[in-house]
Amino acid sequence: GFSMDWLAPEARPFLEYLIVKRGFDPKDILYHNMGYVVTGHTMTDSGKYVPLNNHVIFLTHDKDGNYQYWNSRSIEAKPKIKTFNAPAKDNEYSKRTSVFNLNTAIKQPDIVIVEGVPDALTIGPSGVATFGKQVTDEQVDLIVNNINVKQNIYIMLDADAKDLSAKLAQKIYKKHENTYIVLNDTHSDANDLGKEETWKIIKNSSVKADENGVMLLYLT
Repeated sequence: GFSMDWLAPEARPFLEYLIVKRGFDPKDILYHNMGYVVTGHTMTDSGKYVPLNNHVIFLTHDKDGNYQYWNSRSIEAKPKIKTFNAPAKDNEYSKRTSVFNLNTAIKQPDIVIVEGVPDALTIGPSGVATFGKQVTDEQVDLIVNNINVKQNIYIMLDADAKDLSAKLAQKIYKKHENTYIVLNDTHSDANDLGKEETWKIIKNSSVKADENGVMLLYLT
């Protein structure tokens, strides 16, 4: 089952994955209430049984800091399931209505939108994850409606999502003028780049999310 006992011997491979392989700050493990599953299972939206073994569990909290959603990442080299987003019924929080680290990011001068939790954790307090390339209207409103006009939004989806990045940029820019597209010509994600290099790209290679910015995105 789900455990948060990071002092247990069984936790060692999970700590090595998070700290050594992924390069996360040990403080983030406690701050985000991360856990792990050695042997467990979960269910899909359709009720199908799914084994969930050797997965780190990331918890998502609402803007007030209350737990509302979870997703996972395997620590195995060749996992059957690499990542799993928690299933949800119609009346429950889901990946469509949740944003990882929103409760911390909305207090920062910059908010950086990425796809996955590892990338958000690499970026730090400003990073938010949308659990994939398909960013919903609910997620956009969660971000935009909880910040002020002076805060900056940076869009940094993966390099293979240019069409979705363009649509997202246009959607957010209409609601929040201080929105920027990160022109990441390395085609590597934040966790691969590391915190320092990612922020260098965000600060030096971002353009306003207007028509010109969208055009430059396609040329990157």
